[in-house]
Amino acid sequence: MILVAAGNRFRRDDGVGPRLLDLFPTQERFHWPGDPLSLLSRLEGHEQAIMVDAVQGDTPGQIHRWTWDEIPKEKPEAVTSSHRGPVVETLKLAEASGKLPPHFLLYAVEASDYSWGEGLSASVEAALASLEKRIRQDIER
Repeated sequence: MILVAAGNRFRRDDGVGPRLLDLFPTQERFHWPGDPLSLLSRLEGHEQAIMVDAVQGDTPGQIHRWTWDEIPKEKPEAVTSSHRGPVVETLKLAEASGKLPPHFLLYAVEASDYSWGEGLSASVEAALASLEKRIRQDIER
């Protein structure tokens, strides 16, 4: 099992993924810098992966949990993050190349503040404990 975080901890709410990795020091984890090939190489060979990313949305702090089959792939703008490459397109590439783990989850946290600076907005910070609990439950399954 690998825990993957997208995001930049120096862009406020975009740092929710890296911040979550800090809560799992003994888990195999990867802070994805955004280039597709690095993600594909880290996913390869794993049976399970959980990815966390901040997304644009109307309700800051709202947490979405999607299996690979549930991710809105035909509307990738529904999973809009602030990274160089689109997350959904990179995951489609992982699937096509046989590198997407059979048990894949994407946790998407709606964010409101992508400005430069450290620290999460109050709504995303408040969601962090629930996000951690839900991911720990998924890891234990």
